[in-house]
Amino acid sequence: MIHLGLTTSIVSLLPQDISSSSPATLTSRTANGDVDITLDEPPTDLKATADNGRIDITVPGDVAYDVEIETDNGHIDNDLDVDPDSPLQIRIETDNGDVILGS
Repeated sequence: MIHLGLTTSIVSLLPQDISSSSPATLTSRTANGDVDITLDEPPTDLKATADNGRIDITVPGDVAYDVEIETDNGHIDNDLDVDPDSPLQIRIETDNGDVILGS
């Protein structure tokens, strides 16, 4: 488990399991493996990329997010409130893998 501060960028070839209380900006990328991110506070800017792997993100559900999700081969399950005008951005991309967003 990795605990993050206000601004963090992670680039890894290994699966990632990330927990943090309040990151303003979070960028996570893995080539092969899953990305699991759990946050206690809404992020201002969250980007997660996996070439081959599932991306599972849990954020507080009491606010709306500007969400963009792209997967070439996978299922998308988004339970978050979406507002394209929200200042809270979530950007997710995976070539092969499911994307799960929830609170």
